[in-house]
Amino acid sequence: MQEVVSSFAGMAIGSYTIRSRLTTGKDCTLYLARDDRGSTVVVKILDLASDIDSARFMLEINTMATFRHPHIVPMLSHGKGAHFLYYAMPWYRSGTLSNLLTGKLMPIPLACDFAVQTLRALHYCHKRHIIHRDVKPDNLFLDDTRLNYLLLGDFGIIHDDASGLTDDRKTVGTPEYMAPEQCTGEPIDARADLYAVGCVLYHLLSGKPPFPLPLDNSNGWIACMYRHVHDAPTDVREHNPNVPAALWAVLAQLLAKEPDERQATAEVAALHLRSFVDA
Repeated sequence: MQEVVSSFAGMAIGSYTIRSRLTTGKDCTLYLARDDRGSTVVVKILDLASDIDSARFMLEINTMATFRHPHIVPMLSHGKGAHFLYYAMPWYRSGTLSNLLTGKLMPIPLACDFAVQTLRALHYCHKRHIIHRDVKPDNLFLDDTRLNYLLLGDFGIIHDDASGLTDDRKTVGTPEYMAPEQCTGEPIDARADLYAVGCVLYHLLSGKPPFPLPLDNSNGWIACMYRHVHDAPTDVREHNPNVPAALWAVLAQLLAKEPDERQATAEVAALHLRSFVDA
C-alpha cells in the first residue's frame, strides 16, 4: 500500500491535482488537492490491497454518494484508478469541533446546539439503516461560511445491516466516545450513536469526556472502555455548576449503560435538547 500512496502527490486523479498529504490512517490516506476550478478539496484514497478494505471503502463511497443532508459532509465525486479507489469532499479550513475544545467550558446553548445538529444528521443516517460508530469531535466539521455550523463526516467504519459486509474488527470506534455495547463487541443499533453524542456533549459542557483516556497508562484505552461498561459518569454539574438539572437528566439518559434506557431515537434526543438551545 505505501508504495502506491507515496506516489500520489503531484498526480492528476480525475479532475483533481494532488498537492500534499494530510494524514494516513489504517486503510486510507487523505490528501489536499485542487480541482479544475482552482478550489481546494480533500481526496481520500485507498490502495486496492485487500478485498475487505475495498469492500468497506466501497460501502463508504456508496453511502455518501446517496446522502443529501445539510449537516453531513457531501461527496463531490468518486472514481477508480488502476490500483486505487478515491472520493473527494470539501476541505473545511475551520477544522473540526476539536478545534473549539480549548479546556474552557462551552456556553450551554452552543454546546446543546452542536449536539442537536449532530443528532439531526444521525437521525437521517439511522432512517437509512446506517450506524456511524465513530461520532466524536474530530469527525464533526466546522463549516467555513456559517458560524457554529457542524457537518458529520468520516463514514469509514459505518455499520449497515443491508450491506452483508462483516467486520473482523468488532470492537471499533474511539474509546472515549464508545457505547458500552460497542466496547464489549456486542451487536449494536442506532442507540450506540446516541451514547457517543452524550459523550461529546459531556465533553463540551465539562471540558473533558465522561471517561478520559489515562495519560500515564499505555493500555489506557482498555481502562477507558472498562469504565464505559462498568462505571457511572460523574454528574456533569460537578464540573460545570451552571448546567441545569433538567439538562443533566437528558444527558444522563444519553449516557445510560443499557440501550433501552436511552432516548428511543436521535430525533427524540434532539427534541429533548432543543429547549436548552433556545434558553
